Amino acid sequence: MNKGSVGAAAQLRQALEEQAAQLLRPEEGAPWYALHTRPRCEKLAARHCLQLGIRHYLPLRRSEPARSGRGGQRRYHFEVPLFTGYMFAALDRQHRYDLLQTGSLVRTIEVADQEQLRGELYNIYLASNLGAALTLYPLLRRGRWVRVISGPLAGLHGRISARKDEGFRLVLNVSILGSAVAVEVDMATVEAD
Repeated sequence: MNKGSVGAAAQLRQALEEQAAQLLRPEEGAPWYALHTRPRCEKLAARHCLQLGIRHYLPLRRSEPARSGRGGQRRYHFEVPLFTGYMFAALDRQHRYDLLQTGSLVRTIEVADQEQLRGELYNIYLASNLGAALTLYPLLRRGRWVRVISGPLAGLHGRISARKDEGFRLVLNVSILGSAVAVEVDMATVEAD
């Protein structure tokens, strides 16, 4: 890597960290909620949040359908929700009511530990926007806490998981959903937290 690309990567990283901090900032009277959407309505609910001026976060991942076998066909991809049926938003009482009236939600789930949720979403926001190939993973309650110290994911905190023939994965929990996402990592890039 030359100095120009290293500098650009550092600027991108700093911009993403600022965006994440701004998006996930605590606000009096508008706690963060997990929003359970109607089936296949995550993006619609996000549009409603945008129209109503509600801070929200819909984690997405890139999906590429398997090749159909025909040569020369165009490859395409699209963004799908990382957590099917869920997104997150900072809502005051009126916004919560307005959003429920749109018909795109099943329910709102109150979050007891706001700081923990914001920390978990911060890690996922950075990982997904830095191009990490995130996959759904079971929530890890055990395992060593680590921090990534080098590479594009530097600074992320999570638990390390090792499974036969899968190598090592950094697991980023979302406790309120009882789920997690994982990304493969090299053990040389992490240290105990």
